[in-house]
Amino acid sequence: MKTRINSYSGSGEMRSKASWIKGFGFLVVLLTSWWCLSVGISSAEEDVAAISARGDVAYSRGDIVDALQWYQKAAGMGDSYAQARLGYIYDMAEENEQAVIWYRKAAEQGDPVGQHGLAQMYLNGEGVTRDVEQALALMKKAAEQDNLPSIVLLARTYEKGLEEVEVDLPLSLGYWRQAAGLGEQQAVLRMANAYRKGELGLDVDEAEAAKWQKRLGGAESTATN
Repeated sequence: MKTRINSYSGSGEMRSKASWIKGFGFLVVLLTSWWCLSVGISSAEEDVAAISARGDVAYSRGDIVDALQWYQKAAGMGDSYAQARLGYIYDMAEENEQAVIWYRKAAEQGDPVGQHGLAQMYLNGEGVTRDVEQALALMKKAAEQDNLPSIVLLARTYEKGLEEVEVDLPLSLGYWRQAAGLGEQQAVLRMANAYRKGELGLDVDEAEAAKWQKRLGGAESTATN
């Protein structure tokens, strides 16, 4: 079983791939290829957003093969959302080379989900040679578009450091503030604790800690992989 650095857990904890998708990889590739050859609908006959939406519906009901068929069609029409979704599904199925291909296509169009997904592949050396510098560059691009998983992972990375990345508390604090400002629950809690304990380069400030703690009640955890 492969493991991965978690967007929430920082450098010390790992994330397991989704077990319910495992085993679909080879079957999915074959069925998707067959469907793309056999489907009779012209690309010009159907709006790409509607095609992606059909993929979402299929995915929500747990029909991964059907979802892949629709995402593949939309992705072939250049839809970065569908490309990123394909990347994610192949990633979870541990079809890493395919995941990298689709994440990269989305990332090259500036899609923040594609950028984050490709960053994870570089960070963990899955389907590509491990390249932390490239991973950070991609995450920073995604963070500029308020992609919460990238912001949280950057905050944790610069707080804890990696073998290739030095601790940078001011940078970490900036990313925690950004995530908290977007309502990310874990980031709001981190800010409250940082003021309470004098962490992240901050002075102890109970008043500020209380303000952040008060915000915690209405915040939601919205960052995902």
